[in-house]
Parts: sequence; structure tokens; C-alpha cells
Amino acid sequence: MQKNKNRKKRSKEERIIAATLKLAKSNSWKNISMKIISEEAKIPLTEIIKILPTKTAVLIEFNRLVDKRLTENNPNVVETANSRDLLFELLMERFDILSENKEALVNIMKSVAKESPVTGIIGIISSLQSINKIMEICAIPNRGLLGKFRLKAVFAIYLKAMYCWLEDDTPGLSKTMADLDKSLTRLEVLLSRLSPTNL
Repeated sequence: MQKNKNRKKRSKEERIIAATLKLAKSNSWKNISMKIISEEAKIPLTEIIKILPTKTAVLIEFNRLVDKRLTENNPNVVETANSRDLLFELLMERFDILSENKEALVNIMKSVAKESPVTGIIGIISSLQSINKIMEICAIPNRGLLGKFRLKAVFAIYLKAMYCWLEDDTPGLSKTMADLDKSLTRLEVLLSRLSPTNL
């Protein structure tokens, strides 16, 4: 019975996220209320508040589902590629997943940057956690001083590629791909001078 309840909750979470992203395509983030989201999702507001109480919570859950999908799509990746190539592939796959809702996400990011700095900070923290998970999948050391440097460096590279992705309308995200590959190569060269493990 508990398993069925979890499935029902998951379905509603996905409906809430879908409704939010749909609204974000044509509305400023500050003008989207939880009441409007509940009407779009056709779920009572009192019920939505129990599942995802704020718009920020909706974005965090969306990010978590992206991470989950990325992990499920790559159950045995560590056995099939070197760490650097795998990191590149997973970061690009993440951008591919985000591209499915690109119009909404671009509007949200631009709106949050101007109107909701707290949400922006929370989003950065959530994204950092996502990059940390990706590095763990790639078996890239992220502990200790050098590990923390790797994490911060890869996160900075991801943010740089994100800015490129925001404006990238090329087939296959070729501009984002080139930017990411160039940045990872530079980091790999730098780390080769600091540690034998590289990326």
C-alpha cells in the first residue's frame, strides 16, 4: 500500500513541475503563484502545499528528477569510459535533458536573476550538489583540498557552459559542446601538474 501511495505522490509532483514549467514559458517567475500552479496542475492548493510548498521547492524537485534520470540512464557508465570523457558525456546529457524545457528554464533563470536572489542562491547550491553527484558517478575524487578544488572547478565550468547553453540554438548544442570540451581540456592540463589522477 505504501508503494502505491509513493507512486501517487510522484505522479502529482511531476504534474506540479509540468504545470510550473508550462506557466514559466509565458509568465514572469514573480507572477506565478502556488495558487496559479495548483489551477494549472488541477490539484487543490492545500494538497500541493503538502507536497511542494513553494516555487523554490518545485525547482529543487525538478533538479532532483533530472539527476535521477541522468543516473538511471547511465547505470554502468564507470565501466565504459575514462573519467574525463564520462564527465563530458554526462554534463552534455544533462544539458540535453534541460533542453526539453529550455524555453521555460531560460525565462525562470533570467527572472530569478533579477527578482529573486535567494532563489538563485538556492538554485546554485542545488546545482553544485548535482555536479558533485556527477563527479561521483565518474569516480572523480572530490574529497580533501584537491578534491574540493576539482569540484569547484568543474562547477565553474558547468556554469560557464550553462551561459553558453542559454544562447545556443545550434543543432546538437554544438556551441555548448565546444565550450565544455575546451574548458575541461584546460582543467585537465592544470590538474596534470597537481595530481597524477587528473580528472
